[in-house]
Amino acid sequence: MAASAMLTALLAASACSDLSADRRPGSSADDRPAPADTFRDTMSNGGEGPLLTVVPGGTFEFGGRPGQEPLLPTRPSAVVTIPAFAIGVFETSFSEWDACVADDGCTHWPTSRPLGRSEYPVYYVSWRDTQQYVAWLSRQTGKPYRLPSESEWEYVALAGGDLPAPNAAHLDTVNPWPVDSPPANAFGLHGLYGNVREWVQDCVDAVHVPPPPDGSAWLEGDCGERVLRGGAFDYAGFRQHSTMRSFQASTYRQFNTGFRVARSLEQ
Repeated sequence: MAASAMLTALLAASACSDLSADRRPGSSADDRPAPADTFRDTMSNGGEGPLLTVVPGGTFEFGGRPGQEPLLPTRPSAVVTIPAFAIGVFETSFSEWDACVADDGCTHWPTSRPLGRSEYPVYYVSWRDTQQYVAWLSRQTGKPYRLPSESEWEYVALAGGDLPAPNAAHLDTVNPWPVDSPPANAFGLHGLYGNVREWVQDCVDAVHVPPPPDGSAWLEGDCGERVLRGGAFDYAGFRQHSTMRSFQASTYRQFNTGFRVARSLEQ
């Protein structure tokens, strides 16, 4: 069987396994989000959390592929199994971030470019800033919000398919688009290959080792620097790729750098 066909079969089989396992004793099928569901968690301040979608679990091939652009700073290829989890349909917007600032959950108020604020992806936020935001969401909703792991990010970027064409991304060279403008992929997620680079939870690995096989974040090595995934609106086309990764200090803020949230389904 060809490698691509084998991975597709593994993805389907693992997805079915994870879906049935998610209905464990003590949890109701009526009150737990199901794959392909979109939902918002209710917040204790009367608001609603970001729009999330449930991604089915599966097994996929992470990392670089033979014959791809040699300048991409990829990690080694590895087979990774991802449990079902929820992730933001859109990148976190300025309006969502500003709600955190207004509620005293976030201390940093990022400036915006002249194009506007509101539903544009928030930028000029560091990895450390994002930790305030997900902690605030977790307090407000009682749910375990976090950044996605690097493996989770790549899994949803592939969405069960082959590597994307570079021209599928938003390339502007000047400004990002509103978060709902880039087209959705097969998992229903917008803006993964353009708009802003996205912080993930992982620390920078010093020797480019494969990721953990269970889809969790790599939390060893230099944790003063954190990983960013995806291209940005001002990146060259070959860098709009599911395996594109970069890294910066956890205090770094830039106009092409933002994030999207994830949360586990244990609760």
